Amino acid sequence: MSSCISVIIPIYNVAAYLDRCIYSVCNQTYHNLQILLVDDGSTDDSLKICDYYAAQDNRIQVIHKSNGGLVSARKAGLAVATGEYIAYVDGDDWIEPDLYERMIKEMQDSQVDLVESDAFKDMGNDSILMQSKIPYGRYAAEDIIPFMLSDEGFNECRLKPHVWSKLFKHSLLKEIQSSVNEMICLGEDAAVTYPYILKCRKIAILQYAGYHYVQRNTSIIYTVHNDEWEKNKTLILELQNAFLRDIHADILLPQLNQYAKLLLLVRHFSKLDKNSDNKILMPYGGVDIGEKVIIYGAGQVGQSMYNYLNGNSKVALVEWVDKEYKKYQKIGFPVQSPETISNKEIKFDKIIIAVNSRKTAESIKEILEGKQVKRENILWLTDDFIQSDILKLIE
Repeated sequence: MSSCISVIIPIYNVAAYLDRCIYSVCNQTYHNLQILLVDDGSTDDSLKICDYYAAQDNRIQVIHKSNGGLVSARKAGLAVATGEYIAYVDGDDWIEPDLYERMIKEMQDSQVDLVESDAFKDMGNDSILMQSKIPYGRYAAEDIIPFMLSDEGFNECRLKPHVWSKLFKHSLLKEIQSSVNEMICLGEDAAVTYPYILKCRKIAILQYAGYHYVQRNTSIIYTVHNDEWEKNKTLILELQNAFLRDIHADILLPQLNQYAKLLLLVRHFSKLDKNSDNKILMPYGGVDIGEKVIIYGAGQVGQSMYNYLNGNSKVALVEWVDKEYKKYQKIGFPVQSPETISNKEIKFDKIIIAVNSRKTAESIKEILEGKQVKRENILWLTDDFIQSDILKLIE
């Protein structure tokens, strides 16, 4: 009999998306699955949908628990998982029919401990390929570790932390997932994936995309909760402790330093400006109070910066642009075309390039200079910030 994959699906108030998710897992060409639907205290019809599918397919087991967050839900699923391999699907996402057939074949044929695949980001009706930044093939884990969190550019993670794009061995994963602090609410995947890699011998990067990550935001306005900073510090400190125990600590800790900066940029801009009275956006060299600003970039950093500057009385946010503006508009983001920068009616003092890749930032700078924007008015992360030791702030 073929080896079993336990598929853990954490679910919280995603009734509108759940049929497609569960159907896509049940209809895999690889049939030897244990499908664990973990209802994390949903208040919509999610549990009803779970029970319906469980009555149709004896591979499905529904776990109902009080709301405890994503880490708690994944732990609950893993506690009853019996498969030799573990896969994760988020309740609002879906997968292609042959994803697990391809992944387990690679796992077994290559005798590796982890399989990483490409994925799609679904934005409205568009599916954008999210390709690996590591050439496809098989690697010794020690060849991946030196650049898995941060590359020679600022924060270009070569191995993405997403657990849903990976197939794990249960025997290696159990202790790691079970020990993740349930306080962690951002970076839950990183708390699992990177410590897991330290236990691997071999890793395969599969040239195939079968997972659909659905970006379903209708609004990007979010509230940073009072305890969120402490929760994010918990993630960094847990990774730090894991890395300090590893023989590769000397190359892992500098990467963690850069990863911590990215976490601050995507969630805690105010922490990076706390020692300045007359400027904000200090990682970018600082913007004077009262200046007019354009954000270039609508990814994670751009969304965080928009939340920080939108309604901020210290500066005037006059525009938000991205070359993929049409796709972001479809999911409700107020993003415009970069061509609006050439509109003489739009007055600005600074353009902030809100990306975390040096290569991409340099490319955008060239585009802006071609639009006659002066280089001194184009800001990206300063070398001082990139080279700083942010872990001291975390501690």
